[in-house]
Amino acid sequence: MTLTTKLGASLLATSSIAGLGYAGSKYFEKDTKKVNTVQQVTTINDLITERYDYILLNTSDDGGDQDKWSEKWESYKRAKDNVFNLNGWDANNARLDLTNPLKKKCEDLAKEDSAKVSYENVTKYCARGVTLEEQAKKDTSEVLNTSNSDHASVWTKRHGEKGQIDAELKKLGMTGDLANGDAIKSGCNNAKSWNKQVNDYPNVYKAYKRVCTRQTNDPK
Repeated sequence: MTLTTKLGASLLATSSIAGLGYAGSKYFEKDTKKVNTVQQVTTINDLITERYDYILLNTSDDGGDQDKWSEKWESYKRAKDNVFNLNGWDANNARLDLTNPLKKKCEDLAKEDSAKVSYENVTKYCARGVTLEEQAKKDTSEVLNTSNSDHASVWTKRHGEKGQIDAELKKLGMTGDLANGDAIKSGCNNAKSWNKQVNDYPNVYKAYKRVCTRQTNDPK
C-alpha cells in the first residue's frame, strides 16, 4: 500500500468514526429529550399539591377519610351524570353504593396528566379543602393550642384586646359577649377546620392568623 493510499484509508476511518460519534450523540440527545418530555408531565396530584387549595382524600381503608368518602359518593350520586364512568352506575338505583369504585377511580386519576383530566371534577369528588389551620402551618405560623392550657396567657391577652380585633373576631364568627379568653379559644377551635372555599377567604384567613396564631408581641 502506497503512502497516499495509507493516508486516504486513515482519513476515511477517522471520518467514519467521527460520523458514528456524531450520529450516536444525536441519538442519545433524542433519547434524552424523550425522557425529559416524560418527566415534564404534571399529574393531577402534582397540580393539587402545587396549588394547595385541596388535599386528595386518603384512599386506604384505614386512612381516616372514610366518612368523607361516604359524603363524596352521596354527592356524586346526586349529580346523576357519572362523570368518571364508574362501572355498575345506575342513576335510578337509590341504594347504589359505588364508594369503593369511586375511591379507586380517584386514586387512578391522581396519577393522570393534568392536561387530560378535569381538575374541577377531581377536587369535587376526590378531595377536601385545605383548612385555615393547615394553611397557617404551611406558612410557618405557630397555631395557638385550642385543646389544652398551653397558651392560656395568650388567650387572656386576646380577650384584653378584643376591642382592637373586633372585626377579625366577627370575621371568624365570634360575636356576643366573649366573656373571657376561653371563649376566643373556643372560637378559634371552631374556625381552624374552615376550608379555603369559604366566602371572602383572604380576609377570613387574615383574621385567623391575627387571632388564632402567635403574634410577635404575645407572651411566651
